[in-house]
Amino acid sequence: MAYSQLSLIEESRIDGVLRTVLKRLKTECASELIRQREVYVRDGVWICRSRDGEGIAAGLEGEDRFLLNPTFSNLRKNAAGRVLLSNKSTLLCHTGHLGGNNRPVPKKEFLDAVEGFEEVVVDEERLIVIGAVEDSNFPSALARFIRECVRIRTFSDPEVVEKTIARSGFDPGAKDGHERRSTKVEARHNSVATALKHEVERLEWRIVERSMRVRPDLLVRKGRRSVLFEVKPDGTLNSFMVAVGQLLTYSTELSPDMRIVVAKEPEPRVEEMIERTLRAANIQFCPFREEDEISFPQLPAVMAAVG
Repeated sequence: MAYSQLSLIEESRIDGVLRTVLKRLKTECASELIRQREVYVRDGVWICRSRDGEGIAAGLEGEDRFLLNPTFSNLRKNAAGRVLLSNKSTLLCHTGHLGGNNRPVPKKEFLDAVEGFEEVVVDEERLIVIGAVEDSNFPSALARFIRECVRIRTFSDPEVVEKTIARSGFDPGAKDGHERRSTKVEARHNSVATALKHEVERLEWRIVERSMRVRPDLLVRKGRRSVLFEVKPDGTLNSFMVAVGQLLTYSTELSPDMRIVVAKEPEPRVEEMIERTLRAANIQFCPFREEDEISFPQLPAVMAAVG
């Protein structure tokens, strides 16, 4: 949804907005007691007014831990919450500052990682729109945002990140054929993937930088469109089979608009089988050439089809 005529609401009106939010939650959600406080439960999370009255507090249903406690203020720069006006709607927004002692998340990391919510810019500040208070689905939107904050905070755990999460949509593999994920990777993979990265950037696509549970060879974005690549240094049937499986698996996490296998031209004896497989899986093929340097002659035309 596109929001227009955005402006910060007067500071004196924020308390009234929060009262309206809590009144809606009380009316439309189940309630229970957490630490002797009445909280409102919706879609797996609970929500209540913060103890200082300047924001909301939230946690996961079935747990008594306070996971989020954003303050809403349009004057205090360190406050995590903002309240905007858009035409006749009142928007609850978040600055991306996920603080607290429970694994704080840098603002830029949060803004780059958040999914499913629109971003706006007001007075040169990037904000995530949680939802319009007047919308019928606002309680669910608020609960969904809280779950998204929990997801991002969980993924920001350095130990989890180190063990299971890619931080960048570019993983060229080992430069010298060392072991990667218990598989010997030829050094050529690194050369092809690196050359591909440079060519994609020349076409003005950018590498996706975000927390993710898989390690794609290359994930890039232009506007709202994304493309996922899997690189193989040869054209064997086995390489194509592995690439197709990886792209289909990674797609469940990354939801790209296009998937592309980059490899040598397939061996003649299996070319027809590979073509049928790629077509059935809705995966594109972009061959690379090795002459004086690695090149991708068909890449501009293939990526132009993304839209």
